[in-house]
Amino acid sequence: MDSLANVTKAAEQRRKAELELAAAVTAAREAGESLRAIAAAAGVSHEQVRRLAPQPEGERARLETRLAELDARWARLVAKIDAGYANTKADRIEQAMRNGKARKRRNRGLPALPTVAEDRRRFAERLLLDFLEGRPDDPLVIRAKLELDEAYLIRQRLAALDEARAGL
Repeated sequence: MDSLANVTKAAEQRRKAELELAAAVTAAREAGESLRAIAAAAGVSHEQVRRLAPQPEGERARLETRLAELDARWARLVAKIDAGYANTKADRIEQAMRNGKARKRRNRGLPALPTVAEDRRRFAERLLLDFLEGRPDDPLVIRAKLELDEAYLIRQRLAALDEARAGL
């Protein structure tokens, strides 16, 4: 039994060392160090370093893909609510009135007004957010809030990557 305990202990130490190395490689990579310089300092090949710390562009692509998925889910949810408030006859009347105002605004050089569809979408989003705030214990609401928070964090990380690339 002692030999298996030693194997387990050695495996745990190895995993811990690998996690520490991965964290150090990621920090060095974010500081702008090259893969070869990091590999030389760690005494491993640059391929091992590449596997430990993915290129920022790979991270960016992964983050953008995930953000697109989250945004698409949110858009589908809002579209379902928006569809319930679509009233084509009333929308056409409102649109005709706005077109008249838009023409006058355009002639005066003023910015365009929001469209009827944009207003209805904003209304649907507001209803959805109010619903999410009103039911904090519902499991589906918790999941939706987690996805909104994840999208916010991804946007922050992408902004940080952009700032790092620009040298800010």
